[in-house]
Amino acid sequence: MVKYTCSQMVLIALVLPLWTGAQMRSEYLDQHLNRVESPGEIYFIREASTGASGLWDVEVKYQFGGTKMKGTYSDEHLETEHGYFEYFYANGIKESCGHFEHGYKVGRWKRWDLEGAPKTDRLYPETAPKNQVASVIPADFPGGDESLTLFLETHLRYPAEASRIGARGIVYVAFTIGVDGKISDPEVVQGVNYYLDREALRLVEAMPRWHPALRNGNKVESSFVLPVRFDAGDAARR
Repeated sequence: MVKYTCSQMVLIALVLPLWTGAQMRSEYLDQHLNRVESPGEIYFIREASTGASGLWDVEVKYQFGGTKMKGTYSDEHLETEHGYFEYFYANGIKESCGHFEHGYKVGRWKRWDLEGAPKTDRLYPETAPKNQVASVIPADFPGGDESLTLFLETHLRYPAEASRIGARGIVYVAFTIGVDGKISDPEVVQGVNYYLDREALRLVEAMPRWHPALRNGNKVESSFVLPVRFDAGDAARR
């Protein structure tokens, strides 16, 4: 039989309520970070947990592995960022880091490029505006999802080399959408082979400017992961 001292009993009494009050959950997200149920719509996996602090510790992972983001939220709906955040490229290199206060970026944010070289820091007000709630509208392709699908179908060219070896599959390309809507830093985060990966990158680089994401009405930089599907029908249209 295990015996405890009085001090150990007090410690257990203090720790047990905190541990039992912790909450944990996992969720599937689409490319806009909205919750989804269908396996075909999953791009990211979000893991969230909370304890005595009342803040939610959150990590968003790419479906195929690797961390996209780590940070803390002040609400159970995970809508209001509050605390230190880190963002990562799909290759594992840190993309940026800094602090949020009640849903607003504050202070100095450090940034790096895809190779890990430092980029110019971004400076924000030291404190968040009072009595305001942050709202975000994701970036979108001109004309919406239907226009994006039409663009891909119209401009995709199935490589002859891939056709000869019967290559098929989905290439996932991550990229950044700037405040001007331009695409930058395209990167294959899950490929099929050299030929299809190269064509998927060409497609992304050929896309027109997007409508940038908005945060509280202001244009902001954002990231996106696009699936480019290659099947037998693409080879026939080559």
